Amino acid sequence: MAQSSPGYISDKHCPRFGQAVVEMWFIAEAQPKEALCSQAGGNLAGQGCGLLGATLFDRGWMTGEQIGQVMNALLKKMRKEVKSG
Repeated sequence: MAQSSPGYISDKHCPRFGQAVVEMWFIAEAQPKEALCSQAGGNLAGQGCGLLGATLFDRGWMTGEQIGQVMNALLKKMRKEVKSG
């Protein structure tokens, strides 16, 4: 029986946003790590963590256009992987 839960989809087909932005040369490798640490600190303080792209945007490290390009690339990759198997 095929699994169809969101966890299965994200684990198997959804590449990590932070990895993609580094591979696309939009930001340095340390920046997603720093943003994730900041999110974790906010989460521990009860502020929630939000989306990585929003944190990178808020810090001025990425533009909205760059975030859109990454999301489109990830969506294309996910569609290709779903079709192939």
